[in-house]
Amino acid sequence: MTLGALRYATVVLRFALAAAFLTAVTDRLGIWGGRRAQRTCLGGDTCRISWQAATLNPWFPKGVIFALAWFVTVAETSLGEALILSF
Repeated sequence: MTLGALRYATVVLRFALAAAFLTAVTDRLGIWGGRRAQRTCLGGDTCRISWQAATLNPWFPKGVIFALAWFVTVAETSLGEALILSF
């Protein structure tokens, strides 16, 4: 593999991973449509986001789950943007 092809592949893979992060965030924020638009969509409902975070992290105290859900959302947004900006 040449150096040019390797750089191209790196850029494509970075953008694909960033798209995965940012798609999850847009789903949580309801940009893909509400819960009625798609059955697999969380639909921007903070109650459902907190419920999913509580299901995936049962060892966390219930008082921390809401903050954890938003921390993960901010972290995924930051990581997606960092990948696009090649940090």
